[in-house]
Amino acid sequence: RKITSLKDMVKQSTELFPDCSAFTLKDKDGNFYHITFRQFQDQINALGTAFIDLGLKNAMVAVLSENRYEWCLTYLSVVNGVGVIVPLDKELPENEIASLLSRSGAKAVITSADYLDSLMKIKNNLPSLKYVISMDNKEDENGVLSIQKLIDRGQQLIGKGNRDYIDAEIDPEIMNMLIFTSGTTDTSKGVMLSHKNI
Repeated sequence: RKITSLKDMVKQSTELFPDCSAFTLKDKDGNFYHITFRQFQDQINALGTAFIDLGLKNAMVAVLSENRYEWCLTYLSVVNGVGVIVPLDKELPENEIASLLSRSGAKAVITSADYLDSLMKIKNNLPSLKYVISMDNKEDENGVLSIQKLIDRGQQLIGKGNRDYIDAEIDPEIMNMLIFTSGTTDTSKGVMLSHKNI
């Protein structure tokens, strides 16, 4: 298959395998459940729509967590019609994460519970960082937004006819990812990548 962008990849996969399992996840009781390609695309569209509604169009959006479904969901939601994704290495110390958020000018960071306290400590020193979004909180609380609430909001907006995200055009040549190198010999460098690069 010829794939022109990550948005096209998701679209084609959904058309080919709508009811097949894209992800197998485990709930808090240890039971496995599936997310189909159609459900995944619907959640990408909902989260992307909510991100645009928050004012994140063309913004830098960071993601910081262990390997999990919401990381993939965030990454593809951002690059497929919102702005530039900035994945952060979860092994980095707090001061380095603060530096990368500052250098990238990230306007939002989506994170898991493990890194929430660290981010809230450094948030006030990062004037560009407007939103901290939790992958685990079920409700918006203490200045932290819930990713689930954003997905619900995006679904409502789409239901009312909002197609700002769904109809967003992807230019495969422009920067949509800012990946920082490990910086083993010096300060980490931001590598600018596009859909075509990926």
